[in-house]
Amino acid sequence: MSDPTLLRIIQLNPQNLGNPPYNLDTHGFNDSWWEYTSHAPTRDFSFRIKNEEVARVKMLYQPLQASYIGIQDQHQVKLIQFLEVRADHRRQGIGAQAISLLSRLHPDPYLVAFSSEADDFWSRIGWTWHPRKDGETKHFMRLYSREPCCNIKSTRNIPKSFAHPQN
Repeated sequence: MSDPTLLRIIQLNPQNLGNPPYNLDTHGFNDSWWEYTSHAPTRDFSFRIKNEEVARVKMLYQPLQASYIGIQDQHQVKLIQFLEVRADHRRQGIGAQAISLLSRLHPDPYLVAFSSEADDFWSRIGWTWHPRKDGETKHFMRLYSREPCCNIKSTRNIPKSFAHPQN
């Protein structure tokens, strides 16, 4: 079991010609997430214990549409597009520690994430779920933010029709 307190963050340099900055030969990561290069401004981060890569994050810089309860305005946000802990290091607190390090590196309030089957993780680390204003849940990932974000109003008054997602 790895000690997540030894985790350090490294911002990767963008690669030329659309090549991803990650080593796709590292076992335990979903390569299809990391081989894609975006045309939007991105930042790529590697999290390591000693010299061993144990987690990755890809962040996009893009406008967040004002279609979520508790978010008043459209803002340019830092969106965590992908977070992955290497398969043999999962369930050891590394993901939470990685987000903590990333949050310290980006202390401004505009750090958000869309969740695909990771709602328990985002809730457990204290991030707030923001339902879509139109009530649509079937075709969209759920938005989570750390507080405070984006001129957020309290989400404590979310209508009961917007039940918290269950996994």
